[in-house]
Amino acid sequence: MEKFINVIKERFVGIVKSPVNVLGNIMNEKKWQGALAFLLIASFVLTLITAPVILKLNLENNPELYSSLPASDGILVNVLMGFAAVFVYLVRLIIITFFIYLFFSIFGAEGLFTNYFSLVVNSFLLTVFIPELIKSFYLLIFERIVNPFNLGVFLNSTEKSSWLYYIFTEIGIFQIWFIFLIAYGIFGFYQLNKDKWEEQVFTLKKSFIIAITYFMFKSIIVILFSYLFAKLAVAAQQMIMSS
Repeated sequence: MEKFINVIKERFVGIVKSPVNVLGNIMNEKKWQGALAFLLIASFVLTLITAPVILKLNLENNPELYSSLPASDGILVNVLMGFAAVFVYLVRLIIITFFIYLFFSIFGAEGLFTNYFSLVVNSFLLTVFIPELIKSFYLLIFERIVNPFNLGVFLNSTEKSSWLYYIFTEIGIFQIWFIFLIAYGIFGFYQLNKDKWEEQVFTLKKSFIIAITYFMFKSIIVILFSYLFAKLAVAAQQMIMSS
């Protein structure tokens, strides 16, 4: 266990200090198992810890329901939420990897799905786990669900149903950092294999262009679905209230 934790710590430090070399090597050697195990365990534990607060916030408008929930049922709900979070995390990783792999393949990049999966999983250590950890602490201390790392936090409550809010929520420091890590990692991967792929010139600039293209595509899809889902939810609520 101690060895596992030390490896993860070294991975954190290495990615920050030398993302091109470290992520390129991780991608080349397909090192994803340890990072994935750490992320899924951390996701389960964080959800288990924060689940009671989330339930309380979701049910604060119906205190009778919350107070009548037996302690044993509450623990079961917390555990189920933890497993659901792990499942969502895994699906999220696979989908993101698929689209990154697809975009880079379209632009002529080499490599297998497992190479890209290794890169995405290890990039998540810094760009997803860290903000989730901070948000969990914030939730436990202030009992508020807030994402302070994107521009959406600067909008007031009246603007949260506008297009601007959904656009701003897709622009944040960790989203941008993720794009940097993906571009650096794939460039490093190519540097390690340049003798094998002599006919291909894959520069850091090209890697950034493809990564940014992916980010723009992903953001447009997420914004559209988030906006439409919010509108449908409001319409459904109005129909229920009027019936």
